[in-house]
Amino acid sequence: MLADFAGWPAWNPVYVETGGTLAAGEAITVAVALPGMKRQRARATVTAVEPPRLIEFSLRGFGGLLRICRYIDITSTGPASCRVGNGEIMGGPLGRMLARTVGGKVRDGLKAMNEALRARVEQSASV
Repeated sequence: MLADFAGWPAWNPVYVETGGTLAAGEAITVAVALPGMKRQRARATVTAVEPPRLIEFSLRGFGGLLRICRYIDITSTGPASCRVGNGEIMGGPLGRMLARTVGGKVRDGLKAMNEALRARVEQSASV
């Protein structure tokens, strides 16, 4: 599900538009919809892809004053189960302020993304 970046908008409530290829060094575009916020478009650089374990990409804004690292890390916990870590690290001089301002909305969005991913995987497994 996660490797199909073009298919994210079909199930993902946060990344409602995607463009580009998930490959290290590649530029991607996303439209992000967080609860209670206006949809934001962003351009990011893929920093790591290790299927089926890791996807990581980074964004920069405000002339480098804001750096955001997004990651999705999957760890197998058994033959038919896994743990998904899904997070965002906000850094740079504006990172702490942004985290205080929108951190809760980001957390809620990532939780909704994980729940949607689980529902999608469970649905595809039952077919």
